[in-house]
Amino acid sequence: MSHRDVEKIKERLGIKEVVESYIKLEKTGKNYRGRCPFHNEKTPSFFISPERDSYYCFGCGAKGDIFSFVQQFESTDFVGSLKILAERAGVEITHESSGAETKNKQLKKILEEATSHFQENLSGNKLALEYLKKRGLKEDTIKSWRIGFAADSWRELYDFLLKKGHKDSALIDAGVVKRGEKGGLYDYFRSRVMFPIFNSSGEPVAFSGRIFGAEESETAKYINSPETELFKKSEVLYGFDRAKSHIRKNDFSILVEGQMDLIMCHQAGYKNAVASSGTALTERQLGMISRISPKLVIAYDSDSAGFKASERAWQMALGLGMDVKIADLVGGKDPADIILADVKKWREAVKNSKHIIEILIQKIENEVKGKREAGLEVSEKIIPYLFMIKNKIDQAHFVKAVSDRLGIREEAIYTDLQNYKPDIISNSTDRKNKAILSVGKDQMAVEKRLFGLILWQERLPNPTIDVESARNEIREILGEEYEVIWESVKDFIDDVLFAIESSYGDEKIIKKEFKELIVNLRLKYLIKKRERLLLELKRQEQNNNEKESDQLLGKINEISKEINAINREL
Repeated sequence: MSHRDVEKIKERLGIKEVVESYIKLEKTGKNYRGRCPFHNEKTPSFFISPERDSYYCFGCGAKGDIFSFVQQFESTDFVGSLKILAERAGVEITHESSGAETKNKQLKKILEEATSHFQENLSGNKLALEYLKKRGLKEDTIKSWRIGFAADSWRELYDFLLKKGHKDSALIDAGVVKRGEKGGLYDYFRSRVMFPIFNSSGEPVAFSGRIFGAEESETAKYINSPETELFKKSEVLYGFDRAKSHIRKNDFSILVEGQMDLIMCHQAGYKNAVASSGTALTERQLGMISRISPKLVIAYDSDSAGFKASERAWQMALGLGMDVKIADLVGGKDPADIILADVKKWREAVKNSKHIIEILIQKIENEVKGKREAGLEVSEKIIPYLFMIKNKIDQAHFVKAVSDRLGIREEAIYTDLQNYKPDIISNSTDRKNKAILSVGKDQMAVEKRLFGLILWQERLPNPTIDVESARNEIREILGEEYEVIWESVKDFIDDVLFAIESSYGDEKIIKKEFKELIVNLRLKYLIKKRERLLLELKRQEQNNNEKESDQLLGKINEISKEINAINREL
């Protein structure tokens, strides 16, 4: 592609138009802002400037133009973002720039032709069609999801694609045929109901096949395509191409297992559902949906295997800062079976889903008697998950919930949290998730916005807020850290001012923004102060210093009251 292609796209698509198709925006002065899709946040800190045709996030520092935005959001490279935006802008890319792109185009053609061929096969196979309809799928749904059938033949698809002019090497690279021990080629899928797996642009890049016919009892129930240049199992979520706009609209996603569960969810109107599609869920896959909304409902099968998969999923999601709830699928059924039997029960399961901490609290309430036993259960079962909650406000909320419902002092829970080491996560926890606990965010987000707001106001002839009073209020909260933090924020000030300037046209909005930022800053530093006091309390208790310990407990209690009061206001 040429530089002119890029310019044509930029001429036809503005930054606001592109970003707004992915996230909800609100106007603020000349600019727009929304909740950043690249990290989890409750207060919008992602600013879009149509005038500069760019964006900037206070929370994570993300910035760029329409191409970098699509690259990061769609998990693609520059060429991929160019193709997505070119299609939207109606710009025809003049030429392919590399052999890799030409090869990918060829592989996509093979997979498209294979998908159409499988669809044709299904239309002529009454038994397979009856099976799908018996499972609850409507004819329109079958066509919409391009479900097909692989014939019970060793070389049926291979012969079909060979006649289309494709080479053996390309068919192997596409994952539709494979080479046998004696060197011959044969179809990868045989006698299976075929579910195409689509990339984020809705193109088929792989298949998942469910066994159907005489071999059903002897062969793996489902097999997926091998990994190819187009299909990386850890990077694809089944149904994500269709679900992403509905996740944004509903502000939460539903995670299920497998194609049938997913398609039945969409058919029942729950189009914000995605599926892990029989492969182990990955952090990258969760990141794809968390960038759109941090709220997640997990609705895995309620059998033992489903519970273990669900456990791994919520551990990773908590580590990424997501708000995780679990749908109670009673009777050992999967979502597809529940929807088929009674869609009302499915609606209730989603509506009444509970946060994992609440589920664990309820489990202890129902099964454990006595405060000491409950305390031990909290240390073993709940503390690891509280530790994973990186948002301190959310963590404080659930610490209070544990304290109120199980009768355990908040101070004791915080002490356990301080002493907790990820290395001793229980055996039920996937140890690979320890790395997720270190997922970071911009620790200076609130400070950047406050100092940027003040600096911008200082430069105005008639500032809306009292700048000197504002500085004094921040200095009172930060104490000795004020100058150090101000020096570190100055390194980012150009980017911060970019997002601040002309963003607040309404005097009421400016004052409201400043007030909210001050409240969040105060909460942040109260929590930090409490953490320091808890560490000191631990040292004093180890030295059997009861008088000092009592004094520290008093201070911690007062700070906890302040934190709870602020949380109630937020």
